[in-house]
Amino acid sequence: MKQDSVFCIAYSRIQADQMVLRLKGAAFHSRDISVLSAIGPMVAALGDIVASLHSQGLSWVKAKLYDNRIKDGRILVAVQTGSDAAIAQAMDIFTKAGGADVCASRDPEEQYLPELRPQPAQPVGVLDFA
Repeated sequence: MKQDSVFCIAYSRIQADQMVLRLKGAAFHSRDISVLSAIGPMVAALGDIVASLHSQGLSWVKAKLYDNRIKDGRILVAVQTGSDAAIAQAMDIFTKAGGADVCASRDPEEQYLPELRPQPAQPVGVLDFA
């Protein structure tokens, strides 16, 4: 079964801890919950956050947004899900806990940076002299 993830930004450690407690209370497994924060020199030690988030199914646009939020001192909270119902439940938990930038990894519209989005194929061999 393909695992999707739901992500959000918490503004404080207390808020992130509340989100984790609510996820666990809703029967999400601890092993499926991730919390990422960085302060000062730790940001550089984390490496390429954007590529890591994108490899987890997040769009390049959202991955860069989250990277900036983390560098600004915010906390990324994520949970892996296995069904549409679990995605909806996690999104609801994050939203009700006051999370910002809540999204799921399967959003197909944002999988590419705008300049890298696939363009419609142009017909070959057709000349338009209009």
